[in-house]
Amino acid sequence: MLKLASLFLAFLLPVSAFVAPLGEDPLFDKARTLVSAGKLDEAKISVTDGLSVNPYSTEGYQLMYDIAKKEASHEEQMRWGKWLAWSYTASGNKSELEDISTELTEIYEHWNADGIILKQWQDSTAKAAKKAASGKQYRLAGHLLSKLLDINPRDKKLNKLWEKLADDAGNEVSGGAFVSDKVRRKSPEWLEKNNAKHSDWENRWQRKTKYYDINTNLDYEFFETVCAAMTQMNEFYRSVYDYGRKKAKHVTLQIGAKRTDFDRFSMELLGRAIESESVGGYWVSTRSTVAAFDRSMGDPNKTKDDLWNTLFHEASHQFMSIKMEKNERRGIYTPAWLDEGTASYFEGCKITANGTILKNNVAEGRLRSWWYLEHMEGMGHTLEELIAHPRNTGPLNGTLSYEGDFYPYGWAFVYFLLNYEEGDRRVYAPPITPGQGIPSEYKSVRKAGRLVYREPYLKYIEYFSKKGNVDNDQFMPLEMAKKFFVEEVGDPDVPNWDAFEKRWRKFTNSLYGEMLSGPEFADVLQARSRGYVLAGDYERARVTAEQADDKRPFDAETYRLLAEANLGEGLEGDALYWMFRHWETVWEAGDAEATAAAEEWFKENGGKSLLASYLEPTKLARNQIETAMQATLEDGHPICGPLFATHAMRAWQIEFDSIKEQSLELSELAEQDLRAWQSAFSKTEASDRKDTLDNGDLIDVVKYEKDGVLIYNPDGWATPGQERTNATNLMNLTPPFSLRSEIIIDGTAAFFFFGIGRSGKAQSRIVVANTDSDGQVVQFQKMSYVVDSQRGEAALKTPEIGRGYFEESDAITVQFDFDAEGQGSYSLNGVTKEMPEGFSVNDLTGGFAITASEDTAVLFKDTAVRPNTAFWPVSPASDDE
Repeated sequence: MLKLASLFLAFLLPVSAFVAPLGEDPLFDKARTLVSAGKLDEAKISVTDGLSVNPYSTEGYQLMYDIAKKEASHEEQMRWGKWLAWSYTASGNKSELEDISTELTEIYEHWNADGIILKQWQDSTAKAAKKAASGKQYRLAGHLLSKLLDINPRDKKLNKLWEKLADDAGNEVSGGAFVSDKVRRKSPEWLEKNNAKHSDWENRWQRKTKYYDINTNLDYEFFETVCAAMTQMNEFYRSVYDYGRKKAKHVTLQIGAKRTDFDRFSMELLGRAIESESVGGYWVSTRSTVAAFDRSMGDPNKTKDDLWNTLFHEASHQFMSIKMEKNERRGIYTPAWLDEGTASYFEGCKITANGTILKNNVAEGRLRSWWYLEHMEGMGHTLEELIAHPRNTGPLNGTLSYEGDFYPYGWAFVYFLLNYEEGDRRVYAPPITPGQGIPSEYKSVRKAGRLVYREPYLKYIEYFSKKGNVDNDQFMPLEMAKKFFVEEVGDPDVPNWDAFEKRWRKFTNSLYGEMLSGPEFADVLQARSRGYVLAGDYERARVTAEQADDKRPFDAETYRLLAEANLGEGLEGDALYWMFRHWETVWEAGDAEATAAAEEWFKENGGKSLLASYLEPTKLARNQIETAMQATLEDGHPICGPLFATHAMRAWQIEFDSIKEQSLELSELAEQDLRAWQSAFSKTEASDRKDTLDNGDLIDVVKYEKDGVLIYNPDGWATPGQERTNATNLMNLTPPFSLRSEIIIDGTAAFFFFGIGRSGKAQSRIVVANTDSDGQVVQFQKMSYVVDSQRGEAALKTPEIGRGYFEESDAITVQFDFDAEGQGSYSLNGVTKEMPEGFSVNDLTGGFAITASEDTAVLFKDTAVRPNTAFWPVSPASDDE
């Protein structure tokens, strides 16, 4: 095999300089030469290769159009001509648009039927969006504007309207709903340039939000997300601590990308570095500051989830500090379980795909640790041991709180106090057991009971905020717990402390079964949400419906419940938004009864104007598009049908099965494939990364060139991390899709990760590795994080679902073709085999990334992805535009 040095040398050989004539892209030099020589088939292959690197190139479209003219292929001419027309429309090139329109009209009079239909639809949608914005229905207005911007990304008026809407809404009002769109609309070039610019702490991102001064040198997506997320979290802290709208000091968040950043914070805040490798962040009450860093870059067992958990945990200490301020000044500490257990409760909060925070969720790592400790001989703790634990002193900010194996118990106790309700099925019904289905009792709707221990919990905090831990030399936490949680509650089913502890333990064991349940558990959460609606507890109804959405996304009934809950809370704008999502879902599914019911709801709840300005015009446009598609076949130009469908479904952001089926049939008749391979790593040296070894040497760990990326993972050093795509339309993939690459491995293995969510956690990976014998192997692995009960930390597990062997070669061409069920085929050096069974759609849905194994350098060349949907040939607007 190759040596590391030779691989780096080969990769870094200088590329001969070439200055392209004005207006000509050097990507297409070879294609132009081939066209001039009349080698049209070879020219098409060359242009296609160029378009995979620059998929939005009008020059590439023009070359394909010119080739089609030379070949007298009206179908290919129409396909590339439509792409040119869309590109010229988006960029405002009126003269070029006129020319291509004239030529296409000569071929087919109705080539632009979709444009005429959707122009009327756009005008009506713009009115609906403005009407929603004027009524402060921010999420609905943003959703409608997003549809328009997806087909008109460079429209200055739309962009200004969208920016104004996002500013007017504010993160605390919109729930972070604009964040994902804000990031998605940045061009790859803008993201690369600005992420590199702000990667040093001296040039970090900075923003003052409603409650925080935020500083970070992580990427732009994280920066925008944390600004929105922490505003929502602060509101949630206030709700749990019953702090309301009282004023509190602005808190500074110092969030570093590396351990060296964290050490800098510690020297500034504490006068010393934190020696423990297990500490990812802390709260300094005297400085009103949270310091944290992203451990996922240097530890394969860590993900962005760990950073979010740390932030949510540490920032919550602000409010316990406020409550206990008088005692802290006297050196009297809060009961350890109360302080750390409450902070751990917030670790369950989770950022959803649209930027909102999933609240009151179980902290999965804490619950897994609790369960393992409970079921290991001699490892568990009683509530008495937890509550009466004397707070230890230690090296971090004056306190260590308690040992690590008490943290899961503190979390479990606080979660119980904040969630147990009268007659709770998690105590009184048969437990949910993974793999054995869900007992029917859980799916029946019952009016929710009151939260039994919520007020006693607040009384407990209030007592210790005034009295402290000790009264007349007696350590009081356990005594007061018995008083507030047993004696004063006076539940006949819980006559003493032992009965109380049994109730808590049964409740928490039940949570474990719930956590391990799959998407079917959404049915239980929906039933609970309906029960909260019956009880008039609309906030809990909303939060529970949000949990159902997390368990089983895109569920029409969950959207309906979110609408009802928001309406009950008086949040009419959000209610309209969620009922609109419900309407879209049931209409897409062809459920006429549910569609009609949703339209009646709009009439009764302030949505008449939406019905008139959007719902009815969109239904009309769908009928017109389907009619126009059918006409293209009758007129002898079937390729126009799929082009019309691409435009329409892009605009509506809905994919109708009937339109997709009709589109596929017409594409096959026209022998045209509207999908496109797209280069996944078209980055520049601005994205290169270096790191310093223990001996002080500075080395390249990630290096980019025009056709690839070289990743080097030194022996015994922190991993360079997963390198993700910068192509915005490839950041979230859903099967079916394909990936191809040419890889050169100097060392052990190359990794391809799939199903990466906002936490940075991959669900699956494919490993291409050298073996000890002559040959190479490809391994298909699922990925999960299992809690180590001893350390209370997650460890990466990668069970293998299959493997295949192939002959050794220095350069390996790979292609993975995933079908709609997550299966498919793979090809290595031209040999194709079936994918092993075991990957689900969820394992593959999300982002993808690449990296190298330890003591290995891997060159990934010409890595490209082809989503199995038609490509939209209009690039996102850049920030400069």
